[in-house]
Amino acid sequence: MKDYIFINELKVPIRIGCFEEEREKLQEIAINIKIFSDTRKAAISKNIKDTVCYKTVTELARSLANENSYVLLEEFAELVIASIFKKYEIVNVIEISLTKFVIPEAKGVGVSMVRMRD
Repeated sequence: MKDYIFINELKVPIRIGCFEEEREKLQEIAINIKIFSDTRKAAISKNIKDTVCYKTVTELARSLANENSYVLLEEFAELVIASIFKKYEIVNVIEISLTKFVIPEAKGVGVSMVRMRD
């Protein structure tokens, strides 16, 4: 399937890092998400209940970022993925990338993951 809803460069404040001092203050990360599902039903029905609402996904990611501090980007990404799968049964595959801006010589560093529904 090639249909997907996407969110590009969502800026989210979060406490994240391997070291305690990194988690003491908020830092901004960028989130990119592709959420694959069949969009034909929504196209016909014109009903938001038949698709993935990107506003809801954005709010979900922001809420998760605000709830806890995290050691690894991988940890946070897996939580976002699991939450999207739980909320939307129509979702088959999720691609997510998270970028931190902590290395001055690099535009960004991060992780990218692809998960399919079990």
